[in-house]
Amino acid sequence: MNKDNIVFYQDWFEAILEIPVEKQLQEFLNIFNYGYYNIVPKSKSDDFGFKAIMLAIDRNNKKYSERCAINKKNAEKRWTEDAENTINENDRPKKLIYIKNANNANNAKDANGTKHANNAKHANSANDADNDNDNDNDNEVIEKSNALFATYQLWIKENAPYCGNSEKFKQLTANELWQLATKYSIDRIKETILNLEKKKSVRKKYVELYKVLSDSLEKTNIAF
Repeated sequence: MNKDNIVFYQDWFEAILEIPVEKQLQEFLNIFNYGYYNIVPKSKSDDFGFKAIMLAIDRNNKKYSERCAINKKNAEKRWTEDAENTINENDRPKKLIYIKNANNANNAKDANGTKHANNAKHANSANDADNDNDNDNDNEVIEKSNALFATYQLWIKENAPYCGNSEKFKQLTANELWQLATKYSIDRIKETILNLEKKKSVRKKYVELYKVLSDSLEKTNIAF
């Protein structure tokens, strides 16, 4: 198993210092080659006790694999649960920021073009109430989107490192993920990402993760 790092204990270093100088470099290489790439050295010092070091490295690798598996499972569980709690049937695809159109001033005029102060006052009050409700809805959507996006980022890091690499794809924004999540099931989005992770031929055709996901999901036409 290839790894980014290994544990190197102080007693290993001290043991290497006890063997002849001409063998020390080889023993360092033996440890790192086995630790990083699982390469068993062709020659190793019996006095140095390399077999015991191999066992220690194997134990650490096993713990590392188990921890990765647990993190992966937890990330997937968090994203699925958060999505289920966040997205409901009343949510519709929408942008997170809305531009409110000014109400037509003619609504405050009568047929003859004369303004009625009372009608205008009531109209403005109603409009203010509508705007307050719209702002509350917008804030709720933003909060939901941010919560969903946070768990998605944990999930993709553990499950699809290629797709989650900003050097490979322009990454999803919170708004783009929300657009997808309100149209397609979370399981379907995850399945599409995991399929993309394996398909090199498809990956080369796109530079934006949102674009390839949107196209793939639209083709399959699997929605709520």
